[in-house]
Amino acid sequence: MVRRFLSLCLGLLLIVPPTYAQAPPAASTTDRHHPFVEHAERRYRQYLAAESQGDAAAYKEVRTRQAYEMTMDQLTKMGKPPGELGPMLQRVASLQPDVSQLTFVRCDAKTRVARLLYQREGAGPKGPTLEFAAFMIHGDNGAWRIGWVAQSSGPATRVQWRQAHRRRAPGRPAPRARVRP
Repeated sequence: MVRRFLSLCLGLLLIVPPTYAQAPPAASTTDRHHPFVEHAERRYRQYLAAESQGDAAAYKEVRTRQAYEMTMDQLTKMGKPPGELGPMLQRVASLQPDVSQLTFVRCDAKTRVARLLYQREGAGPKGPTLEFAAFMIHGDNGAWRIGWVAQSSGPATRVQWRQAHRRRAPGRPAPRARVRP
C-alpha cells in the first residue's frame, strides 16, 4: 500500500509542471498592479541592479541575446576587452531611468513582446516639462528579458507632432515615433 502511494506521488511530481518557474503571460493594460506589469518591473529592477553593480553575468541573464551582443559589439568597437564590461555598466547605470519614480502610462503587449511606457511632469527653466521612459521586454525561453530602454524629456508641447501631422499627405497615417535600441 505504501509502495503504491509513493509511486503515485512520484508520478504526480513528474506530470505536474512547476508553476513557480513560469512567467505571467503578456497583457495590454493601464493597471500598474497587473501581475505582468509587476513582473516586468521586477525584471527591470534586476537589470538596473546588475548594471549598477557591474555584474556582467546577471546583466547577460536579464538582457535579450540581441541586446547583450550589441553591447559586447560596442565594447569591442571601443577597443576594450570583454572583461571591461562590468566597469562600463557601472558608468552607464546613472543614465538609465528609474521607472519607480515615474507614472505608469500603459503596457502594450503581444504574445512574446511588450512595451511599457512611463511619464513624469516637471518644471524646467523654460516652463513645464515632460519626461518619458520606455522599455521593451521579450519572452525568451520561458523568461522575460529586457530589450531596449529609452528615455526622453523636453518642453510639454506638441509642436513637433503638429508640424509632422500637417506635413503628411491626406489619407496617409500619422507618423509614429521610433526609438532605436
